[in-house]
Amino acid sequence: MADFDRLTFEDAKAIVDKNLPADHETNAAFAAGDHWQAKDGWIGPSPAESDSDADSVWDEIEAGFVSKNAIGEVLDRHADAVISQEPDYSLTPRRPLKDKEEPSRQERALIEEGTGAFVDWWDKRRVLRDVRAALRIALRGERCCLRPFVPHGILQGDTNGQLFVPLGTLQQSFKRLYLDVVEPDAGAIEYDPDTREAIGVFLFSQAEKVTDLETETKNFAELHYLDEKGQTVIRRVGENVDERITLNLGGRLAFYELRLDPFITAPIRSNQKLLNLALTMLTRNVVLGGFLERVIFNAAVPGRWVTDSETGVKTFVANDYQVGAGTSKVWSGNPIYGNPNDKSVITGYTTPTMLRFDPVPVDTFVETKKEAYRNILEEAKQLHVLISADATASGESRKQAERDFQRSLRGSVTAMNDLLRWLIETSLAMAAHFSGQPGRFEPLRAVASCNVDAEQISSSDIQDTIKLKEASIISTETAMVRVGVDDPAVELAKLAEEREANVEAAAQEVVESEEGADEEERQAA
Repeated sequence: MADFDRLTFEDAKAIVDKNLPADHETNAAFAAGDHWQAKDGWIGPSPAESDSDADSVWDEIEAGFVSKNAIGEVLDRHADAVISQEPDYSLTPRRPLKDKEEPSRQERALIEEGTGAFVDWWDKRRVLRDVRAALRIALRGERCCLRPFVPHGILQGDTNGQLFVPLGTLQQSFKRLYLDVVEPDAGAIEYDPDTREAIGVFLFSQAEKVTDLETETKNFAELHYLDEKGQTVIRRVGENVDERITLNLGGRLAFYELRLDPFITAPIRSNQKLLNLALTMLTRNVVLGGFLERVIFNAAVPGRWVTDSETGVKTFVANDYQVGAGTSKVWSGNPIYGNPNDKSVITGYTTPTMLRFDPVPVDTFVETKKEAYRNILEEAKQLHVLISADATASGESRKQAERDFQRSLRGSVTAMNDLLRWLIETSLAMAAHFSGQPGRFEPLRAVASCNVDAEQISSSDIQDTIKLKEASIISTETAMVRVGVDDPAVELAKLAEEREANVEAAAQEVVESEEGADEEERQAA
């Protein structure tokens, strides 16, 4: 068995550093909107580091730098398609059920108890927001860890460094439970090469009071592993600290690593830089177009000679050169002297000329921007975004692009379904342990699936779905899902209520009509 009890903070940090993806920091900066990245995001012309004014040139480049966060856009679109809607989750008996066999009365009661407690915690802690954030981090960093935890200030302990959570009801225990989303540079799971046993590592810093006016930041590591009895150990190590809490979680770690294939690839990063370069140059071109450069040849600068009254020295003072509407300019050529040594005889004047440098047409930058953006969408399997806005593209092209996008989501959907199942079972196991009922929900297993929202529904798609429903090829619930109804069960319940109300209203009309007819007969008699 792996000897995780001897690991120190330095060992834990080495585990995280070893597993950290190489492009984590760059991808995180792009996703957060920092595309300058201390000059690393710029691929245009740059000054040599040996230039004396290199810093001022870099300052000018940064001041004119323009970016479009296409990386953040494709990240959000992928994550939203997978987990923007409430996923479906439930509890079912862990034992295999026979054909048409229903859960027992005790199992149904346990399912109802566990489901109610978890759903209440899910809603109050806004867990959907956290799991979506975890997916977005894993997409840009290849991994993200989740950590259900009880705040350290709630824990109680003995002199041997053994911690425990105060006993409470199931609902009270869930209220003490929080969910932490851990960045790739702060958490990882590693497997012992000999035993394949897993250990989860979470690095964190904490400010501790030294005096009334001073605090000191100390670094700690939280280690998650199983002991020889299959109990879950959560061990906190650091400077002069080694304490632990032992839980009965059915052999689960209270730490989970969501791992995905690289999504922000080198081609996406390079095209993002090209896109930013094109936007920056486009902006530069706008400035040149608004402030044209002019070069004047063979012209005397307009001005006048001023003689100093004391010294008699003459000084030429140039007039301000103004351009634009409502201004007048008078230019004369430079004098031509008959004798270069005698400036008193002028034989003629040069002919002034002016050159104007127009900006480069913006077509180059606009087309470059479009191509770079298209390349990013194509690499992220999101080309349907452009095709949907293209009036010349065929419907089949759009559907093919949408199918490519949907296929690209499968890995994330599978990983998120696994995460949700783990989260449901682990949170229930932790709350049961804290309430003095370890293993209470072990007879149950979680079932979870993301409600993928990847299609851009057109009016023709809706009409096709209606025809399939009318032909009894698909069910009403399937049709609702296809046309974008978020919760078909709720919608079907509303429709049933409306039908019942309509039946009651129709019955009431019949009664009123019969009563009116009877009244007419009585009056006629």
